Amino acid sequence: MLELLYTAPNKSLDKDGNIFGTYLSILFKRDWDCLMIQNGYDLYKVFRDGTIILVGSVFSNTAFAALTEGKAACIQFLNGMVYNVCEFTCQPIYTSPLCITTLPGNSMGIWSNDYIDTDQKLIFHKEGNGHSFNVYQLGDDNPWIKTITPVSEGNIFFYSYAGKGRLCMISTAGTVLIYDIVSWQVVQHSQLGININCASYDCTYNLILALDTNGYMRVFSMNDLGNTLSVPYLIPGGNVYRYSGYKVATRLTGVTNAGIPNKIIRWSLTNHKGWLEKSYSLTDKNGYAYNFYFAPTDGAIGAESISVSCEQ
Repeated sequence: MLELLYTAPNKSLDKDGNIFGTYLSILFKRDWDCLMIQNGYDLYKVFRDGTIILVGSVFSNTAFAALTEGKAACIQFLNGMVYNVCEFTCQPIYTSPLCITTLPGNSMGIWSNDYIDTDQKLIFHKEGNGHSFNVYQLGDDNPWIKTITPVSEGNIFFYSYAGKGRLCMISTAGTVLIYDIVSWQVVQHSQLGININCASYDCTYNLILALDTNGYMRVFSMNDLGNTLSVPYLIPGGNVYRYSGYKVATRLTGVTNAGIPNKIIRWSLTNHKGWLEKSYSLTDKNGYAYNFYFAPTDGAIGAESISVSCEQ
C-alpha cells in the first residue's frame, strides 16, 4: 500500500454542503497547484489541505480531459471539439482547438477524465469503467492504434499525467497504476487501502490526492518512505568481548516490507558502555545500514543497548 502522509481535518464540500459524488471531471492542474473538480456546471479548486474554492462555472455539455505537464483540455460535446484552456480560469480558448472528439468506431468520442499526451501525440480513451483503454493517434481523424487492459479490476478509473511518457490510473477501489506509454508496460501497481470518491496524481510532488467517501482529502506518497527499523544485531552473533569490535546492522523497510535505500540512520548507545564507529550511516539498495560497536576498555561491565532511528 502507498503511505498515507496527511488527512485533512475538515471535509471538502461543494457549495451546497454536499460531499463530491456527482463530479464530471477531476484532474490535478499544475497551474493551480491543486485538484480541479467539475461538479455539474461548477468548477472547484481543492487543495492538499482540503481547502476548497468555487472558481466559476462552465456551459452544459462540457467536460475536461487531462493533458501532459498537468494541464487540461476542455471537451465541447455540442460542436465535437476539444480546446486548450486558459491556465488561470480553465475556460476554453475557442481560437485554440486541440482536436476533434470523434474516435473511430466510438460514437461517444473523447470523454471526461480521458488523457491526451501531447508529447507522444496519443489519446487514451477509457473503455467501460476504465480498466481498459483504447489508444488513438492525436490528429485530424484520430486513428485507432491498439486496445490495452493493464489491470483486471473494475470500478471507475481516473486518468492523469504522471511524468514524461507516463499515465496514472486511479480507481474508486483504491488501485493505483503507473503505465509507461513508451514501453507499453505497467511500472507500478499499488493500493491506497481505502475506497475513494475521486483522485488524481500530483505531478509536482509525486503524490496521490484523493477525496475519500466521507469527503476528507487524503495525501499519499508514491514513494515508500520506510516505517520499520529492525532491532540492531551483531554480525556474526555471539558474546561481546572487551577490546573487540563487532559489526552491527539494522534494516529499514516500508509498508510492503521492501528495503528502503539511501536513508540516513542515526546510531546511539543507551548506557554509554563502549563506543560506536559512526553516529550516522546510509542504508544500501536493500535497506541495510551498518556500523561497528567496540566493547568498553575501561573495565565497565553490564548490559548495553544500541538504538537506531531514521532521519527522514
